Amino acid sequence: MSQALIEATDRLATILERENEALRRGETRGIGEAAREKQAAAAAVAALLGGSPRTDDATQVAAVTRVRAVAAENQTLLARALEVQERLIGIVASAGLRARAAPRYGANGNLAMNRVASPFALSAQA
Repeated sequence: MSQALIEATDRLATILERENEALRRGETRGIGEAAREKQAAAAAVAALLGGSPRTDDATQVAAVTRVRAVAAENQTLLARALEVQERLIGIVASAGLRARAAPRYGANGNLAMNRVASPFALSAQA
């Protein structure tokens, strides 16, 4: 196994392990920005492998196995983080809609007619 491939797989695994640790702690800030670094490291590994790992090279198989295991965990943790984020957005959006839909009374004691929709915006960032 070439030294370049050892370094590339180690770099990718380290990036994924760092991201996994942040996701386990619930720290999603910076994950979107780290995607480029992760993609570049994955592309470097793929280019050096030239397809699939040689099964007769134990070092290469071990390195690729490590990356695959860490990547699988990363996928699970990212899916969980997205699910939590979607739930939070849903809660905030529902609360906003309920607050906006609350009845309002006019000066004469009757329900006021709101003919203009109130502005409402919701933004989410990964």
